[in-house]
Amino acid sequence: MVILSVSQLSKYFGTRCLFDRISFSINAGEKVGVVGPNGAGKTTLFQLLTRELPHDEGQLFIPGTLRMGIQHQMPEMTTDETVHDYVLAVFQHLLDMEEELRRLETIIAQTGASASADDHERLEEVMAAYARLTESFEAQNGYAFRSEVRGVLNGLGFYGDDFQRQVNTLSGGQKTRLTLGRLLLSKPDLLLLDEPTNHLDIESVEWLESFLRSYSGTILVISHDRYFLDQVTDRTLEVAQQTVTSFRGGYTEALKKKAAMLEAAERSAKKQEKEIQRQEELVRRMKQHGTEKLANRAKSREKKLEKMERPQQRVHQAVLSSLHFQVGQNSGRQVLAAENISKSWETQPPLFESVSFTLQRGERIALVGPNGIGKTTLFRMVAGELTPDTGTLTLGHQVSLGYYHQELKNLDETCTVMEELHNAYPRFNETQLRTWLGAFLFVGEEVFTPIAHLSGGEKARLSLLKLMLSHHNLLLLDEPTNHLDIPARENLEESLQTYDGTLFFISHDRYFINRIATGVLEFSPEGLTHYLGNYDDYTAKKKQLLQEQHALVEPVIDNRTRQKQERQKERRQRDASNALRKNLSQLEKDMHQLEEKVKELEALMCLPEIYSDAAESRRIHEESAALKASLETLYSEWEVLLEQAEES
Repeated sequence: MVILSVSQLSKYFGTRCLFDRISFSINAGEKVGVVGPNGAGKTTLFQLLTRELPHDEGQLFIPGTLRMGIQHQMPEMTTDETVHDYVLAVFQHLLDMEEELRRLETIIAQTGASASADDHERLEEVMAAYARLTESFEAQNGYAFRSEVRGVLNGLGFYGDDFQRQVNTLSGGQKTRLTLGRLLLSKPDLLLLDEPTNHLDIESVEWLESFLRSYSGTILVISHDRYFLDQVTDRTLEVAQQTVTSFRGGYTEALKKKAAMLEAAERSAKKQEKEIQRQEELVRRMKQHGTEKLANRAKSREKKLEKMERPQQRVHQAVLSSLHFQVGQNSGRQVLAAENISKSWETQPPLFESVSFTLQRGERIALVGPNGIGKTTLFRMVAGELTPDTGTLTLGHQVSLGYYHQELKNLDETCTVMEELHNAYPRFNETQLRTWLGAFLFVGEEVFTPIAHLSGGEKARLSLLKLMLSHHNLLLLDEPTNHLDIPARENLEESLQTYDGTLFFISHDRYFINRIATGVLEFSPEGLTHYLGNYDDYTAKKKQLLQEQHALVEPVIDNRTRQKQERQKERRQRDASNALRKNLSQLEKDMHQLEEKVKELEALMCLPEIYSDAAESRRIHEESAALKASLETLYSEWEVLLEQAEES
């Protein structure tokens, strides 16, 4: 069923045409990725769909009953609510129902045996309303919505004390995650997400992927995260050059279909051009003979030629030029050695302790781990911006280090683009500088733009250009794909694949890691663990190790002592697992008994002989409230045990 339809829609900003008669439709349940270069109009398209912006021509059809929710990249939030209360407000209707249930219970409990006939009649009405409301509350997941809130907050990286933080004290990235969580819990029919993986670590992105795959509604998602798109979407809309083109499949599948479509269009254009040339040659020959009959035939063919559509030259989207990172001189074989390094901040527990690793020449190592674990701090120590509290960091022979800051701190915002590059490389003249800048899409008067006025993507391009011209043989790249659109990311990947130096990079872009990395260093509270290969190799190896741990597969050694130890180990694990299952089973029985008891008490409260007895009604009401409080505690314990059982 079509839930959204766009027909011949156009949008202008002054004389600039952003969309020229675009048409597409979205079916219920589809999960659609929206891709395209920065500035092509992806966010504007969302604003048109939500009617935040009016369209100039064409038609937009969206049923009035469709519930639509949109997540913006940079939400404005000034509320002093807590994180938990801000998200819980999504379920205000259930909170209101809870309050009404408590109110009705109080009325029932306070009704005395000496109530008049009118009061008895009203009480029966209250009891009927209470029964209906209880049924509706349960049908809307009223007994589990608080657990649902905790689950979504945890999935997006909020834990423990975070729940009580005031929203207006959060960082921009945390606010973005929080609004995303609130939107997901609201469960609209059509979910519009604009770069939802920004500010998420890999673990949170994988949680989001799982959530969206099982989402029953329709999803439109703008993203430059190609791995995420492949995991979530089943259709792709490409926004480029004033048009919107639809492809079946996620990003990688759509890319293949686009290549096949362009190839077929190229063949068709060549065939058409060849036919036009043939017809033109025939007309020329007919005119040469000069007979009246041939002249008439020539005119007839010329009219047909005028009606024939000539192939249009394909307009190529401007992308970064195919420049390459080069090294000025080779380093020694060992590029970097870290031995037992530690770092902590004042009044806080250690960020990490006794970390050791080495980098060898030519390696391309991705550093991965949750947000806040210390990845950027480690990079700043390698770059010499911070000093380890303990241990040593040693650069190898003839190592020349270049550092790309995640926050683009190596740019002087008081300079123009041209001044920044000239200050870094005064040996180049203006013509040479313009050539380099043009390759990175800074053309004409744009080279005189103050850096303070540049977008994040433009600053990223300038930083990468400065790094490329440095010819360092060790590059530290902290989230190099942030701010870059997909074409720029792909060009950066191609440039780095031919780099002869050593790469050490932090990235949440799994597609980028897959194309670049020869190894992965996982940063966890236990320290650093090295894995060979790219991101898919890393996840496959982790899965294999986990399976081996679960299966307890170890070589059998013909030694009685070892065999005894093995049996004891297995017995302990089996006993622990059995105890866990037993506890879980008992807890579920206790929960069931309490739930049944609550239902019995609620049924009793509906009986005239109970609600007409004030003391008995009050006693049952108090007992019911106590049981519900106990039940909430059991629910929390059950969730913890269930997670432990799944991990064991």
